[in-house]
Order: sequence, then structure tokens, then C-alpha cells
Amino acid sequence: VGERKYVYARIEAGYKKNKSRGELLQEIAESNIPYSVELKLKNGNMYAYFAIEEEYPEIKITKEKGVIAIDLNAYPDNISWAETDEKGNLISYGSIPMPELASGNKDKREYFRWQYAHEIVKIAKEKGKAIVIEELEIKEKGKRGDFSGRKSRRIRHSFSYKSLLSKIKTLAKREGIEVIEVNPSYTSIMGMLKYAPQYMITKDIAAAYVIARRGLGLQEKIPDNYIKFLNALTVDELEELKEHVKKTVRNKQLKKKHLKEINKAIEILQSLESKPGRVLEPLDGTSFSAYDFWRVLKVAVVTPLSPEKVPRDFSTLKGLLIQGKWRGP
Repeated sequence: VGERKYVYARIEAGYKKNKSRGELLQEIAESNIPYSVELKLKNGNMYAYFAIEEEYPEIKITKEKGVIAIDLNAYPDNISWAETDEKGNLISYGSIPMPELASGNKDKREYFRWQYAHEIVKIAKEKGKAIVIEELEIKEKGKRGDFSGRKSRRIRHSFSYKSLLSKIKTLAKREGIEVIEVNPSYTSIMGMLKYAPQYMITKDIAAAYVIARRGLGLQEKIPDNYIKFLNALTVDELEELKEHVKKTVRNKQLKKKHLKEINKAIEILQSLESKPGRVLEPLDGTSFSAYDFWRVLKVAVVTPLSPEKVPRDFSTLKGLLIQGKWRGP
């Protein structure tokens, strides 16, 4: 309280669900394990929160043989996962439905988050591969592409979403499994454009595959036929797309979102129109990054396919991706 004067108080361990905390406090006191105490004032009462650092076994399962990555873009409906070898090749994939997380009381949802975390860790343990998840400690929003997407905002603001990732991380460490955290920016866009049509998989599994490859230190290059498409794309075509959206999209918020994305794409193209082979070296002499060209690509090919909602089937992009063939809206 100041001037080297202290207030001493006896801790009332109390009960929670008929369980005494007294024994736990005794174990902490006698364990010789470092712990921290945080005092919080709540409703006129002072509460003490004890925290000890858990000791994990040595990591034995690493990314040496590949990884298992998860994507929670469809949370709380399901978890999508993808398995790769050490070179980043897709080996297997799947999804785990999570109907219990959509409803029920807090304790029930917490119980099932642990159960689904166990399922993911079990897959990684059986396959002997490290786990890649989206980064838990997200920076504040900075430059476009630097943790600025919908997925990173969800991690910042959704306790439930972050809680599931944290449980997967904790359980994996208890099993000696390496956990790799990656920047989640643009994984959904890259997945839906590059791998969903290539492997005929869902956009969420494709996003998990991008996360897996990112965990292995691999970067996603824009495919050659997409580069050719972007180099041929004109501002006039995007202006036509804008008019198409204005006429066909009835949802005002969705229409506003589409128009904002199209205007940004137009801005990028206008800044580069005088540059030959403008997408081949996207960072040369511009303020735009490779991420911006993925955004332009999404606007130009995904929006015309389904302006009212994100399509489930991206097989129509296979012709452009593999053969360079494309049709307009």
C-alpha cells in the first residue's frame, strides 16, 4: 500500500461445483514450481488467481516428415485439415463436423472444444507429423496483407475460436508434437484460387493446405496462366464487372463490399497499366505486394462466378488455371 506497508489477508479457497480448491493450493505451495498470482477486484471482493507454467515433454514429432494443418474458416460448423509430406505435397485431407459448438451452454461448448482438439492431435500423432495452426498472437492491424483479413480479426475478437486453437496447441505439446504458428493472411484466397480447382477440394481444405505449406516455409507463387490473365486484364473489364454487381447483387452490404474490392483492384491496375509484364515483378517500383495481385485475381474471377455468395464449387476455374481458358460473367 506504499511506504513499505503491506496488507495481509487469509485466502479462502472456496468451492466450485462442490470441489475444494484448498488441496490444489496446498499442492502449489509444496511443489517448488514457480507460480504467479494476480489480484482482481470484483464486486467489492478481492480474488487471487494462481498460474503455474506447465512442463512439456521433449518434442519428438516434428515437421521432418510433413505436417497436419487446420483451417477454421467454417468455424463453428467444422474443422478442415490437410496433410502434406516434407516437400509440401498434398497427401490426405478431411473435415470434422462440430455441431455441438453451434449451441448449448458455455460448459458444454468448452467440453466439446477439448474433444475436437483431441481429435486433431490424435490425427497428427498417428501420422507422426507436426501441427500447423494460425498464429494466436495477432498484431494490431498494419499494412494491407499484414494480419488484416477477416480470419485474423476473428482470432483477435472471438474467444471461442482462439480457445480451440489454444487447446490444440496445449494438447500437442503434451504429446511431444511440434506446433508451428503461421500468419493466416490470404490463405483462404490462395487456397480457393490455386488448390480448390486443382485438386477438386473445398475452399476450406484448400486453405488448410496453404497453411500447411506455409508452415513448411513454402511460398505460394501465382500460377503462370493466372499471371497471363492478370496481365491481359483491363480497367474497362473491371468497370463492366462493377456495373454487373450493381445490377445483380440485392444485398446492400454485400454489394458495398464487392464494389469496394473492385475499386481497389482498379486502383492497382491503373497504377501498373503502363508497365509491360506488370505482374511478373509485382514489387518492382510499386507500393503493392504479391498479396494485392491475389486480391485482384479473386475479384476478377470469383466475383463474376457468384456475386451473391462465395461459390462452393471452384471446378470452373480449372480451365483457366491449367489451360488458360476463361469466360466472362
